[in-house]
Amino acid sequence: MGGYRMVGLGAHRVAGQKEPGACDHTIAPYYITTGMFDGVQSKVFPLLNPEKVAKRVLGAIEGNKKMLMLMKWIPQPHHFIRLLQGLLPMRVFDWLLGEVLGIYHTMDNFTGRK
Repeated sequence: MGGYRMVGLGAHRVAGQKEPGACDHTIAPYYITTGMFDGVQSKVFPLLNPEKVAKRVLGAIEGNKKMLMLMKWIPQPHHFIRLLQGLLPMRVFDWLLGEVLGIYHTMDNFTGRK
């Protein structure tokens, strides 16, 4: 769904007017090896295979799983990142993610689909 549709969907759900039988699922993504992410490079985490991602997403929907973390090798990576942000001075946090892990440089060679 496009961005403006998501806003409408979110407002609809917040208002408590959820369709009967409808379920909400949260998919926490990462880079997937499709043309959309051509040129992306990661020093730490491998890019995801589109077929495996599709199987996991369908499995989560069919199993009515509310939350799917596609980076399964780190349980709840957003919690880990938030913890580091709270514990480390910002300068150290930025150095760790940017220079050591290369997170801030994954898109330096990004070309995208041509």
